[in-house]
Amino acid sequence: MLSLTGTLINTFETEGGTNKDGEVYDPQSKIQLLGDVANPNGSIKKDMYTLTVKNPQDFDGLEGKEIIVPIGVFASGKQLTYFVSKGGKPSLSNPI
Repeated sequence: MLSLTGTLINTFETEGGTNKDGEVYDPQSKIQLLGDVANPNGSIKKDMYTLTVKNPQDFDGLEGKEIIVPIGVFASGKQLTYFVSKGGKPSLSNPI
């Protein structure tokens, strides 16, 4: 299993609508995590990850906290797409 650790920056919902082929799509709940990514030379950069979630209420009260989220990944062309695993729930990375 893969997991993503980062600071929960934001939760939001996108609007539903109709795509260019006339297909209707539903609104989606999303979260944004800010995490560290190691570069080959050993330096660290910050990256923002926006993930679709099924249960945004699982993230209530976690904004600004470092969390761990179980994720899945798939390739779409040359780009990787990340998503929260089905049934995946966040946990605090440093519970006190």
